[in-house]
Amino acid sequence: MSPSDDNQDQDSYLEKRYPLIEQDAEPPGRSVDGIWEGQMDWRTRHGQAVVLWSFGRPHAVRNALYPDGTRGDVDHVFDHGFRRPGSGQRLWIYGHVEVLPDDVMFVDGEQPLYEPPAQTDEPNLEADLANDPLFMEALQNHWFARAFYKVFRNRAFYKGTDERAWTCGDRRAARLVAGLRNRGESYQDFYLDYDFPGTWPDDFGSRERTLLEEIEGLAKPAEPVEYPTPPFTSIENGKSIKVETEDQFRAFLERRKRRSEAGPSEWDLMRQKFLQQTKDQLQRLRRNENADVFARLHGHLTRLGWRTETEADREKARRKALAQRVDLLRELKRLEARPKGPRGEWAERIAHPGSKFTNWTIRRADQPETLTPEEQEARTPEHLRDRLRDLALNGKVSQEEYDALSRRIWLARWDW
Repeated sequence: MSPSDDNQDQDSYLEKRYPLIEQDAEPPGRSVDGIWEGQMDWRTRHGQAVVLWSFGRPHAVRNALYPDGTRGDVDHVFDHGFRRPGSGQRLWIYGHVEVLPDDVMFVDGEQPLYEPPAQTDEPNLEADLANDPLFMEALQNHWFARAFYKVFRNRAFYKGTDERAWTCGDRRAARLVAGLRNRGESYQDFYLDYDFPGTWPDDFGSRERTLLEEIEGLAKPAEPVEYPTPPFTSIENGKSIKVETEDQFRAFLERRKRRSEAGPSEWDLMRQKFLQQTKDQLQRLRRNENADVFARLHGHLTRLGWRTETEADREKARRKALAQRVDLLRELKRLEARPKGPRGEWAERIAHPGSKFTNWTIRRADQPETLTPEEQEARTPEHLRDRLRDLALNGKVSQEEYDALSRRIWLARWDW
């Protein structure tokens, strides 16, 4: 595709997504009682510059005037605001925009500066990395940084024999890599970058076993189908057909026979597709793409005494969280023996479904058959939360007790 084609595509996209309006024209959308109505995005021209608006606010400028007299693009990121391209070690310069009738100026402002956490007795991988010159130098490589984000998102790490985990979620991993690099980047430069190929060495074995098991299961010939005894309803070509008599059942079997002789069923074709896709995944895994990058990152973590969690670590964390929930269940039962009292005004915020206190989830619950009756009752944090909510609504706990117990229930979940 030629540069002119690229420009035409960009112009077409802008016209469709950001229709051009006059500066003094009535905006095509607005907020009414906190709800946006009408067009969300549009653009306005200001001399040589063009402002892209979103929900009534500028979020990007094309051909803005820079402080040195040159022109270029300005974009907005959630964590640091407006930015323009930098130079040298500093990839981005942050500031604010001044939208004038005949131009848009970008004004340089205070630049964000990463400050590493203090090192304490608590195991803190971020602090160890931030104070290690060799790692900090390696992280300046963008390919290494992308591998870092892939490995760190939604994972727990352990230092030596210390059983206290250092955990890192998806968004935190993006903020961490941008901060540690200290080049003026935003977490948005890394967040949701899921396309980095390759496998972390500690994940390779379990991932290979999983794929091999899936391939084995998909490659097995389909077992003979055992049809139910009439009466039943058969779904054929999107229609429901009742099979009640012997004649209807024989006709049903004949239709099934003709369909199998005509070729593979839709399910068989889908199974063959899944089988090939899984084989392709196994091939990509064994190609071990970017193994050298992951090996370098693995070497730095090992040198600093850190490792990623194992299944044994995860099981230990699950059992610890379950034990904490059992203790909480016992305490909640003691509180339930209190006499009912007047509901405090503070409890009204949790009286109606849909509050933020109803959104907790647990990724994996322990299997009931391996639990004691008391452990089964405390199996999920949702159950404890519901009992605590009832205590609050029946005036059996104070706001201070409720907040403290809520915090303990949240800490006793297992969702990483």
